[in-house]
Amino acid sequence: MGKKNVYFLFEDPEKFKKISTFLNSFYLIQQEPLLFSLDGLKTKDLYTQIDQRFEQFKFDFLLVQHAGGTEMFDAQKRRIKIDFDADKMNYARKVIAKDPFLRAIGRERRHVLDVSTGLAIDSVFLAQHGHEVTAIERNPLLYTLLEEASLRSEKLKRLKIQFKFGEAIPMACAEKYDCIYFDPMFPDKTKSALPKQEMVLFRQLVGGDVDAADVLEKLRQCGTRVVVKRPAYAEPIGFKPTNAFESKLIRFDIYEGK
Repeated sequence: MGKKNVYFLFEDPEKFKKISTFLNSFYLIQQEPLLFSLDGLKTKDLYTQIDQRFEQFKFDFLLVQHAGGTEMFDAQKRRIKIDFDADKMNYARKVIAKDPFLRAIGRERRHVLDVSTGLAIDSVFLAQHGHEVTAIERNPLLYTLLEEASLRSEKLKRLKIQFKFGEAIPMACAEKYDCIYFDPMFPDKTKSALPKQEMVLFRQLVGGDVDAADVLEKLRQCGTRVVVKRPAYAEPIGFKPTNAFESKLIRFDIYEGK
């Protein structure tokens, strides 16, 4: 399969150079200086701008770097933007009583490795509650959005969280962590509503995690606790966990390392 196409609209030439140097190994890049402002631009006008670029260059993803951050669209105009400071819904979650996520990780397990970072919602949550988090993302575009958002964030400067690009397994066993957190893509629930547009784009980027059971088995070989996030309706991955903590919608399965 050939490389996918990325149309890159940029405002800052230096930032463009840095990002495109990284992405060039993975994508075919079409570049263009950003000559219009996204600040206050209505959605319809923004979509018109995207359509104009798509007529010139049949891209898979559109990356826009501007003064307000870096964001991404697909050819169907689905959008992802990561803002650790302004997005209170995702990045300022409050702890519920006896939070099952924090209980599964364990308060005493300070250094946590998140091997499926995604939008880093869970990574930031753990860091906000005192854990030192190393967050791995293997998709180059998602990693770019995470890295750019982290550099702009005042909140993350006060937390112990670090983003790394790469594959989970080699990094997981290269260093000793107190706990490894694995959040594979949830299976589709029968008769459920379609996911929101951001999730459709997210699935395009990261895939369906069909190798989740194999990944879990390899993570256990690293010799530390592995916590796997699952929907409450789904079976455990591969085999029965040693323990689990559950809310109405989410379950955290615990597997002790070998």
